[in-house]
Amino acid sequence: MQDYYKITDNFLDTGTFNTLSNELLMPSFPWYPSSIDAEEHEGNKLRNMQFVHYFYENNVAMDGCNILFPVVQKINPLAVLRIKANITLQHDTQLKHDFHVDITNTTNPSVMVSILYMNTNNGWTELEDGTKVQSVANRLVTFPNYVKHRSVSCSDQTYRMVLNLDYVTS
Repeated sequence: MQDYYKITDNFLDTGTFNTLSNELLMPSFPWYPSSIDAEEHEGNKLRNMQFVHYFYENNVAMDGCNILFPVVQKINPLAVLRIKANITLQHDTQLKHDFHVDITNTTNPSVMVSILYMNTNNGWTELEDGTKVQSVANRLVTFPNYVKHRSVSCSDQTYRMVLNLDYVTS
């Protein structure tokens, strides 16, 4: 049932992708600890943590958002709602986080989610119908915000990094 989501491999040209990746991995790039799942429970009690960087939220552009211009330009949204980067660290066994929607206060079908995978690893994004989108560097998956999804951590690399974009299309 691939009608509602789209996968684009090699979303950015190699040079642009590498520049973006290198910026995000700079030692001085600010990452902040955050919960992954909204609620803590026995299944995630010791692993409900990731590092995030908000580039755009609540109509405010944060420092560093200029590095995302090629991504936003290529997606060409009508309006940006939120852009953030997530890093989850490696676990010995892969952890499936809770299903969720990114923007909770809307059912508007023109609100979309795009996830740009920044590194290749054995983690994935799982959609509520069981579809698994593997974490492949420079792959973009896009689907409507109303589709519940979840992240699955990796066990074969030190981290799993994604850019998460929430926006309105025409």
